[in-house]
Amino acid sequence: MVTPCSTDDPRLAPILPLPPAVADAKVDPQVVGTWVIEMNPGRWIWEIGAGGTYQFHSTAPDLAPTHAGRIEFADGKWTLQSMAGYADTDGGTYQLQGPDLMVMTGKLGTGSWRRMK
Repeated sequence: MVTPCSTDDPRLAPILPLPPAVADAKVDPQVVGTWVIEMNPGRWIWEIGAGGTYQFHSTAPDLAPTHAGRIEFADGKWTLQSMAGYADTDGGTYQLQGPDLMVMTGKLGTGSWRRMK
């Protein structure tokens, strides 16, 4: 098993665990899982749950805040609303380029996220 971050212990729960599932969640099943984007030096780690929830944290020295909340992925569009750790909303487009690469646009521009295995 690959450890998402050098300081993470995969036997422990994430910093902010996934919130409870959303009853009417719209989540493309192809995006469910843990995704990473390199932030030199470090990484952003994003766990997307099938129940329309997410958890995000950073190991980069960029002061990106840890947060968790609700998320939707459907028809090439995504939206996010944090509920814990940091108040934020975001959204944009996404495109899967194979099973392990997702290119997304949002408030911070365009980024390529790789699935963690």
